[in-house]
Amino acid sequence: MASLQQLTPVYTATLLPPLLGELVELLRGLTADQWQAPTVAVAWRVQDVAAHLLDGELRKLAAYRDGHFLPLDAPIRTDRDLRDS
Repeated sequence: MASLQQLTPVYTATLLPPLLGELVELLRGLTADQWQAPTVAVAWRVQDVAAHLLDGELRKLAAYRDGHFLPLDAPIRTDRDLRDS
Protein backbone atom coordinates (compact mmCIF):
# COMPACT_ATOMS: atom_id res chain seq x y z
CA MET A 1 0.00 0.00 0.00
CA ALA A 2 1.36 3.46 -0.88
CA SER A 3 2.00 5.84 1.96
CA LEU A 4 0.17 9.14 2.08
CA GLN A 5 2.07 12.37 1.68
CA GLN A 6 1.27 15.26 3.95
CA LEU A 7 -0.01 18.21 1.93
CA THR A 8 1.25 21.74 2.41
CA PRO A 9 -1.56 24.07 3.50
CA VAL A 10 -2.66 26.68 1.00
CA TYR A 11 -3.72 29.81 2.87
CA THR A 12 -6.51 31.55 1.01
CA ALA A 13 -7.83 33.93 3.67
CA THR A 14 -6.13 36.90 2.01
CA LEU A 15 -8.17 36.26 -1.13
CA LEU A 16 -11.53 36.64 0.59
CA PRO A 17 -11.75 40.42 1.24
CA PRO A 18 -11.06 41.34 -2.42
CA LEU A 19 -13.52 38.68 -3.55
CA LEU A 20 -16.20 40.05 -1.24
CA GLY A 21 -15.52 43.55 -2.59
CA GLU A 22 -15.98 42.31 -6.15
CA LEU A 23 -19.23 40.60 -5.19
CA VAL A 24 -20.59 43.79 -3.61
CA GLU A 25 -19.60 45.79 -6.70
CA LEU A 26 -21.35 43.26 -8.94
CA LEU A 27 -24.52 43.25 -6.82
CA ARG A 28 -24.67 47.06 -6.75
CA GLY A 29 -24.76 47.08 -10.54
CA LEU A 30 -27.71 44.71 -10.94
CA THR A 31 -30.99 45.90 -12.42
CA ALA A 32 -34.33 45.05 -10.81
CA ASP A 33 -34.84 42.31 -13.41
CA GLN A 34 -31.41 40.82 -12.72
CA TRP A 35 -32.18 40.63 -8.99
CA GLN A 36 -35.21 38.49 -9.89
CA ALA A 37 -33.32 36.22 -12.31
CA PRO A 38 -33.37 32.46 -11.59
CA THR A 39 -30.22 30.66 -10.45
CA VAL A 40 -28.98 27.07 -10.64
CA ALA A 41 -30.57 26.64 -7.20
CA VAL A 42 -34.01 26.25 -8.75
CA ALA A 43 -36.07 27.68 -5.88
CA TRP A 44 -33.75 30.69 -5.41
CA ARG A 45 -33.48 33.93 -7.38
CA VAL A 46 -30.36 36.11 -7.41
CA GLN A 47 -31.74 38.16 -4.50
CA ASP A 48 -32.13 34.97 -2.42
CA VAL A 49 -28.52 33.95 -3.01
CA ALA A 50 -27.30 37.46 -2.14
CA ALA A 51 -29.42 37.49 1.03
CA HIS A 52 -28.03 34.07 1.99
CA LEU A 53 -24.44 35.30 1.60
CA LEU A 54 -25.18 38.48 3.56
CA ASP A 55 -26.87 36.48 6.32
CA GLY A 56 -23.72 34.43 6.77
CA GLU A 57 -21.57 37.53 7.02
CA LEU A 58 -23.93 39.20 9.51
CA ARG A 59 -24.09 36.06 11.66
CA LYS A 60 -20.28 35.88 11.78
CA LEU A 61 -20.08 39.54 12.77
CA ALA A 62 -22.73 39.14 15.46
CA ALA A 63 -21.17 35.97 16.84
CA TYR A 64 -17.45 36.69 16.73
CA ARG A 65 -17.41 40.43 17.29
CA ASP A 66 -20.47 40.86 19.48
CA GLY A 67 -20.72 37.44 21.15
CA HIS A 68 -24.31 36.80 20.00
CA PHE A 69 -24.74 33.11 19.28
CA LEU A 70 -28.14 31.84 18.19
CA PRO A 71 -29.43 28.80 20.07
CA LEU A 72 -30.24 25.76 17.94
CA ASP A 73 -33.86 24.59 17.82
CA ALA A 74 -32.57 21.03 17.53
CA PRO A 75 -29.14 19.39 17.24
CA ILE A 76 -27.62 19.19 13.77
CA ARG A 77 -26.56 15.59 13.13
CA THR A 78 -26.46 15.42 9.34
CA ASP A 79 -26.86 17.69 6.31
CA ARG A 80 -30.48 16.54 6.12
CA ASP A 81 -31.17 18.36 9.41
CA LEU A 82 -30.16 21.61 7.70
CA ARG A 83 -31.90 20.90 4.43
CA ASP A 84 -35.23 19.81 5.90
CA SER A 85 -35.57 22.58 8.45
